[in-house]
Amino acid sequence: MEVSPGVLEFKAGTFTKSNTEYLKLTNTSDGPLAFKVKTTAPKLYCVRPNASIVEPGKSVDISIILQGFSQPLPADYKCKDKFLIVSLPCPDLDNPAKLSDYWPTLEAKFKSELIQKKLRVNYVITDEAEDQAPMGGAAGAVSDGNNVEKSTEPIDPRDPNPEVTSNGASHATQPAAAAAAAAGIAGVGASSHSNKSLDNSAYQHELDDSNAKINNLSNRFDSNESSVDEKEYKPPSQASRVPSEEPVAGVSMPVAVALMLVSFLLGWLVF
Repeated sequence: MEVSPGVLEFKAGTFTKSNTEYLKLTNTSDGPLAFKVKTTAPKLYCVRPNASIVEPGKSVDISIILQGFSQPLPADYKCKDKFLIVSLPCPDLDNPAKLSDYWPTLEAKFKSELIQKKLRVNYVITDEAEDQAPMGGAAGAVSDGNNVEKSTEPIDPRDPNPEVTSNGASHATQPAAAAAAAAGIAGVGASSHSNKSLDNSAYQHELDDSNAKINNLSNRFDSNESSVDEKEYKPPSQASRVPSEEPVAGVSMPVAVALMLVSFLLGWLVF
């Protein structure tokens, strides 16, 4: 069983995020080999697969996933974690799902042929800014290369309005687009100013109408109060005065009352 690389090295900046490295196991024997991967920090690493079978002359890749730390690691941090790869012959087993059940039997039967490979773990701690700088430069170079390649695409000479290149507009239409954008901005500003002027004039017109209505109502209210005061305090005229005692059918009120009283007494005495 060959294992590569000889040292499991993680390059994860400050190690606050998860990172994955790979091991390659190669079966150099004439028969199938069963293997298991063990570590001194099982809560920190996730191994897939951690146990399986490798056929003769075949290889298998094992992913080692390092969980991120809650705090950035200092630059002088030394990792003491280790991995152990154990392999055994398994001539009568071809199902990796049953390996965990048959492992004690294989270990007892082929104890003399058991092979162990130890791996040391190393952390390469760098600043995140240093890691991102080369990536940004490479991305910029790729982007520039794409722009150059796309900008050389042929344009149909029969097209009177060449429009599209890779960056959205041809060089011929860029000045016109800039002028149109400037004119659009100016038009928006002028439109906004005219709208504000119209709004101010409309508000002033409504305010004048409201003031006129208020003055009209105030004048009407004052005139109504004056007419009421005149009606209340104007002395009655001679023509409107009515005598307190008006004759009833040519007979004064006292005489009529006396006649009614006499009639009542006569009726009471007679009947």
